[in-house]
Formats: sequence, structure tokens, C-alpha cells
Amino acid sequence: MKIRSAIVLSIPLLALGCGRGELAPGSSSPTTPAGSAGDGEPQPAATAAPPGAPAPSRSEAPGAPGGAASPGAAEVAPGDPRIDRIRERYEEMMADKGLEKSAYRLECPGGEGGGEVRLHRKDGAVSIAEVQFGGPGHNESVHRFYYDRGEVVFILYDTGGWSWDPKSTPDRPETISSTTQFRYYVHEDRPILCLKKHAKGSSREIGALLNRAPNEPDDCSGATAARRLASLVLGGEKASDDVKRAVCGRSSR
Repeated sequence: MKIRSAIVLSIPLLALGCGRGELAPGSSSPTTPAGSAGDGEPQPAATAAPPGAPAPSRSEAPGAPGGAASPGAAEVAPGDPRIDRIRERYEEMMADKGLEKSAYRLECPGGEGGGEVRLHRKDGAVSIAEVQFGGPGHNESVHRFYYDRGEVVFILYDTGGWSWDPKSTPDRPETISSTTQFRYYVHEDRPILCLKKHAKGSSREIGALLNRAPNEPDDCSGATAARRLASLVLGGEKASDDVKRAVCGRSSR
């Protein structure tokens, strides 16, 4: 099933927030395709949402909750310089107004889903990559990858969907959105901090709900597949078949 243009992305994503605050990469819900890097400030994308969803809010800067180590990840102490470097790299990319962008479509066999890969480059090297995928029903996942010298250092992954609110009426249609956001901080191809948060509620309020949701340690179980996908998309459109095999058939974690 192809993603219809009428369906817009909802749910403000928290950008990489932590460390000096308690928030980590946040969620935002763009009504335009995620990652308009042409203006140097790619907007985060999130789970699929119906027409009328709220406009996106700007991502917060990265950070990590004071020393919250994640099962399955290396030990992270407060003020860990590796986390600081990831934050700095993220801020550099978000401030860069000269990123060049390109995109290509993904269509799964048998109409079982589809999406788009968006690449944002500087001097020919990929700085940010996004993989938006919509599966059957109202489900969608969005990966956002941030790179430093060709190595992924941060992964923001939102997955979820929406449904019609049974209390809504034809003249006032309302929807309920649900999203889980995963954040993987990576050093030398190994996750050093894995976090997650979840929110469910009115699609018009889901961004604020997600921003207020508490950070929780994650077991890093999704980090391996996410890192592999981050590596595949560096191949550009020439690697589209490999990317398609990696995402088709799975729109959730």
C-alpha cells in the first residue's frame, strides 16, 4: 500500500535531548516530508497521522539523561565526552544551511508498503539520512541517522500509527495517535546509550505528550538492525534494492 499524500506526518519528535536536560531527541510532526534539509534545519518525522494533524515543532538539541546507562550498552557516566561529541555533531548538522538533498522512493512488492529515503550531503558525504516507511494500515516508521565522517553516531527511530477516535463525528473528525521513540547513541559502531519514550493520545496533542513523556532505558535490541540500515543508505540510490529488502515487510520494531 502506497503512502497517500493526504496522510501527513504527525508527532513532534524530541531531538537529541539529554545530558544537560532530561530530554533526548524529540519528536515533531511535520506536515511536509521530514528532513527539509535545504534550509539547513531538517525537521524530524514521526508516525503516520491523518489529515489535520498539527504542524511540527523544532527539535530540541541532543543530550543524555545524567549517566542513565542502558542494558546492552556500554557504561555511560555523567559528562561522558562521547555523548558530548555526539551532541556537538548533531548541533553542527542542524546549523548547517548548505546541505544538499536528494531522495528516492521505495515500493514494496505486492503493494505491502512503501516510503522514501532522503539524503542530506555536505561536500558529497552524507551527514543526515532519513528512511520513512509506511506499512499496511495506518502504521509508519521513520529512521533518522546522523553521521560523523561516514560513521553513524546517533539514530532517532519513531514507530507507531493512528486510528479514528470512536467519539469523533463526521463534521469533527478526531484521531488517536500512538508512537514509541527510540534513541541510540553510537560510538565506534557500538551503542553506548539507548533510550525510549512512548505517548498515546489525541493526534493534535501527541507532540506535547511525547515531549513530556519520561525517558526510559532501552535494551538496545533494535540498535543492530538500525545500524545496518544506517550503513546501507550510505550507498545512495544504487543501494535501493538492499534498503528495500531491509525495510519491506516490517514497519515496526
